[in-house]
Amino acid sequence: MAEKTKSGSKYIFLPVFILFIIILSSGFHYPVHIADALTSAPVQDFTVHISPWRVVFEPFIGWMLFYIRADLPVVEFLVLLVWVMIVLLKLFLWKYIRNKNGTLLSAIGKGLKSWLAALPLLLTLFISLMIIFIFAPLPSNTIVNKSNDSILVNIHSHSYYSHDGIISPERLIKWHRRNGYEAFFLTEHNHHRKTLEIVRAQQSGEFPSTPLILPGQEMSGTNHILLLGLNRDFRTKDMSDAEAIDSTHAQNGIAVVAHWFADKGRPLQHYIDSGADGFEIANQAEGIQVEKKDLNDIVTNCLKNELLMLVSCDYHGYGSAAFAWSAFYMPGWHDMNSSQKTETILNILRQKDQSKIRLLLYRDRHIYPRNLVLLSPVYTLTGYFRSLNPPQVISWIAWIILIWAFTKIPRSALSRVLQNPASFWGIVGILGACLIVLTGILFLVNAAPLAGYNKIFKEYGDYFFWSGFVFLVYSLLFTRHAFLNKK
Repeated sequence: MAEKTKSGSKYIFLPVFILFIIILSSGFHYPVHIADALTSAPVQDFTVHISPWRVVFEPFIGWMLFYIRADLPVVEFLVLLVWVMIVLLKLFLWKYIRNKNGTLLSAIGKGLKSWLAALPLLLTLFISLMIIFIFAPLPSNTIVNKSNDSILVNIHSHSYYSHDGIISPERLIKWHRRNGYEAFFLTEHNHHRKTLEIVRAQQSGEFPSTPLILPGQEMSGTNHILLLGLNRDFRTKDMSDAEAIDSTHAQNGIAVVAHWFADKGRPLQHYIDSGADGFEIANQAEGIQVEKKDLNDIVTNCLKNELLMLVSCDYHGYGSAAFAWSAFYMPGWHDMNSSQKTETILNILRQKDQSKIRLLLYRDRHIYPRNLVLLSPVYTLTGYFRSLNPPQVISWIAWIILIWAFTKIPRSALSRVLQNPASFWGIVGILGACLIVLTGILFLVNAAPLAGYNKIFKEYGDYFFWSGFVFLVYSLLFTRHAFLNKK
């Protein structure tokens, strides 16, 4: 009788979890939408498309896609790792203390030993999941442009010809096309000679004609500054902010201060006095949250001085999702040739005509204060379930029931795994470690051809390869030990 009660309490978790999902997604639903960056109001001409593949595999990839669009995704994922480590420690301690074998001190010692043995496998799992976040072409939600006369532009992006970019120009084009952009500025760090070559290559048919690539550069001055619409090469090294902006204006280009709210190299007035044409008010790489005071300062100064306000992805190749678009009012876009398209975009920027630019952000959650980041697993995971629509909830319920049913089948794979979970986690560790090693090898292969442009491939390549190798050896030993104990 006691055994039946124990078994029943074990499975009561499943219906409670299903009820939890239903309550959050229906009673506290947060609708995913495209919002105006200045007013936060939903924008009617732009909606969100959810891939059927995501819906089918929602429990496996949906939460990952939600984390990709977090305010500080890497930080929040590391906080989640710490939470899992703490929960795992409590479970191991409770397991040995409950068994009452030996003294309390020996039980705590056994619990700590088991926890320490599991940590390398947990780290392997989290690192391999981060690799999937970053590199896998996950079916993230995309924007749908229902307007007749607006096109979507990204003013800030990088390929692997920047020191911290990890994406080829070909894949950068595909990423922008998938995320609804008709045009984007390629703004490599502190040089644009290679960008001019890529623009000419697209014009000659070596790259697809859509989306249109526009030349630019991100200069590292007292603050990063986007120099857009450049038509000839010049070196910004050792230039002052004003000199770089003047050189850009001499080419009939535009200078936009990037993510000032993150760097704050100098006061806003310094860049206004230096001749800047505008400021970013949101930047995907710097997180979806901008402090209210900083945002108000930028908006106030831009309105006062008739300067541009723009949003950008600042995309370097990390993840499949986009959440920032500048929508340019451009009737007849599809009837223009590439030169006409380029000039029309640049003229709107040169004229600082904010009335022809709408600033759009992807919204799928309430934003919590950054000083509460240690509580982010609660905010992010509950926020994820709140964002689900009915088909996504059905996917969760179907997979929960399916997996539970397989565990009840005698001699099924899941049933055997549950009888010896240590061997399962050892195999997970082996697969994760192999993925980390393979990523390191691919990075190191790319490092040599990009010498002089890119640093991250060599740095990360060494890290991934050697850490993956250590995790692989450990996982093999752990798995061998698990199988021997089973026998």
